Amino acid sequence: MSRVCCWRPRAAAGALLACVGVAVAGSSAQAEPLPTLGFADREMVIMGGATAGAPGEVWGYRRLPLDIPPLPDPDGKLGFAPVTSKVTPDPQLVFTRVTDATGLWAPEQTPLDAAGNPYRGFEPERRSARITPRAGGLLMGRDGARRGDDRTVVLAREPGGRFRMLATPPPEVLPATGDGLLADGRVAVTAVDGAAATELWAGILGEPVEDAVAHWDGAAWTREPVEVPTESQGEFKILAIDATSPENVWMLARTAGVAADGVVLFERQADPADPSGAIWRKRDLGAPVFARAATPSAATSAVAVLGGEAQPLTVTAGGLWIDGSLRVDGSAGE
Repeated sequence: MSRVCCWRPRAAAGALLACVGVAVAGSSAQAEPLPTLGFADREMVIMGGATAGAPGEVWGYRRLPLDIPPLPDPDGKLGFAPVTSKVTPDPQLVFTRVTDATGLWAPEQTPLDAAGNPYRGFEPERRSARITPRAGGLLMGRDGARRGDDRTVVLAREPGGRFRMLATPPPEVLPATGDGLLADGRVAVTAVDGAAATELWAGILGEPVEDAVAHWDGAAWTREPVEVPTESQGEFKILAIDATSPENVWMLARTAGVAADGVVLFERQADPADPSGAIWRKRDLGAPVFARAATPSAATSAVAVLGGEAQPLTVTAGGLWIDGSLRVDGSAGE
């Protein structure tokens, strides 16, 4: 599989390079023992590793079968929420964790609602799962017992704390009924370790022109505008967001078909009109062969960011990677 790579050198923040790399299948590395499965099974979803947490720290989650009794809870972090409906009972969500020290997956905690009580009734969107280097966390999903925009639930965790339900974004952040943080199975989110809290960014999705991103700073939601290109005022879709810090947040988008764009990259920047706010601006890839959907002189066409289950954007402290697909001389490739 080939990767479209966009790299931003720290020494030259205005420069962006583009390249194509090839991942080669197969390796001569020897097999190594994995952690004992313990509590894990095929229903558990791995969220990610805490690279600056405990050695080997990895988090996951699982919805428990309804016949599972309450778990041993010596630390008071595994309380079950009461079942509110006997007709359509909801499974209990539990977060799992493994480290090099424990060597096996074990239940770590259940989530809390906005009032601090154990919470259930949550159907996770697995593509939203994020774990930050210091073991902050994010998981979004829907709660069928809630109404309207409240059906979308965001669970977030501060390092060392519990996964808790965040407040619903206010109308000034999600003003239209067609807007939401989840839309038709799509999600574009990221989480980072901020200076004082786990910070989140989520694309506001659902409208023909998705022109804003919701930001949680650890205390409140705000709406950050996107500078949609003039030629894409009728259609604009947010595809992916990733970050390493509040100062290094990037987004991929899809413009209207008439724009004939391939890979469209945006960066979160300070808003000159609002010193306390931010705005998302398009960045030049520095490589027209990837920026345009087709370049006849290079025999390339159908250049696009990978969709579906893919996570097409990976941001690091020194640059970023974009996974995409294209055709060369009529042959498809990724």
